Order: sequence, then C-alpha cells, then structure tokens
Amino acid sequence: MFDNFYTRVTKAPEFPSNFDWINSSESLSLEKLRGHVVVLDFWTYCCINCMHTLPVLAQLERRYEGKPVVFIGVHSAKFFNEQDRDNIEQAVRRYEISHPVLVDRQMAVWQKYEVSGWPTIVIIDPSGTIVYKQSGEGQKEVIQDTIDVLLENYGKRGGLAKVPIKITHRVSKTRQLCLILENYQYQTTK
Repeated sequence: MFDNFYTRVTKAPEFPSNFDWINSSESLSLEKLRGHVVVLDFWTYCCINCMHTLPVLAQLERRYEGKPVVFIGVHSAKFFNEQDRDNIEQAVRRYEISHPVLVDRQMAVWQKYEVSGWPTIVIIDPSGTIVYKQSGEGQKEVIQDTIDVLLENYGKRGGLAKVPIKITHRVSKTRQLCLILENYQYQTTK
C-alpha cells in the first residue's frame, strides 16, 4: 500500500506512567488513546532535522483537528543537558510545539520502539498496533496518507473513538509569568 509502510505487526509498547509530560496536565497512555490514530515524533531539541519536521507536524495537527488523531512528541535526549526538563520546556515554547511531549530522559521509550535516529515518526493504529515507522525528514505525504487510510478503514468498522480525547494543556509557572508580562505589556502600549 505504501512504499515504506511498517511491515512487522507489533503492538505498540505502553508509555511509562512515571515519566514527565510537557503540554499535558496528565500522563497519557495508549490505553486512554484507544480508538485514536497516534502519531509519535521521536525528536531532540539539538537536532536540525527535528526542527525541520516540527512545522510539518503543526500543519498535520491543524488538518486533523477535531478528529481522533493525537500527535505526541517523544523527546529522547541525545546529550546530558537535553535530559533537563526546563531545557526541554524552553525548547517546546521556543518552537511553539502545542502537542503533548513525553520526556524520555534515558531513552527508554526510544529503545522500546527500536528507534535508531532523529527524527523518527511512528504511527499507531486505533487498535494499538504500529503500522508505520520511518526516520528522517520529508514524510508529510506518507504520514497524511497513512492517517487518512486508517481513519477511513477504522471509521467503516466502527473502530474510532466517537469523541476525540480532550488533552488539557498544562502551562508551566514560567509560561504563566510570560503570559502575564505579555498581557501587561500589551495593555500598557494601547
């Protein structure tokens, strides 16, 4: 069906429940996301190819807004300083990442998913099976095609969540202060 469609039938490993999340007020799990197409982006903030992928993912997020499709970043640290949550949170703000980001400090999730390079996109079907895994840039069309096929096929079978999950974004104390200061500056310049 697709040139680089994932050919192994593999159940997606569950996310560790004790890992930190950015842009989510609660830990997410594949069990909670059952009935959704899940797109994982394995990235690190010191990777230029990962930065090139972020705008593509943002476009796809907008395209599938309101549908049972969830985008999740998995920040798998390459260097020691990339393990620091504050550094990751600053990068998430700097690059305007709006989807939830799982903090994979010791690359445990990376290893469970057998990832070998940044960025890597993994797509999990609504039943929890990995159907696509590919490293590198330039994947927009195949990601979009894969999501479309999954939505169509699982929609016909009644395998999609009736109501897409609502992910409540948690705003950090630093971001709250920035928003307050931005609002104050806006009001005083009027």
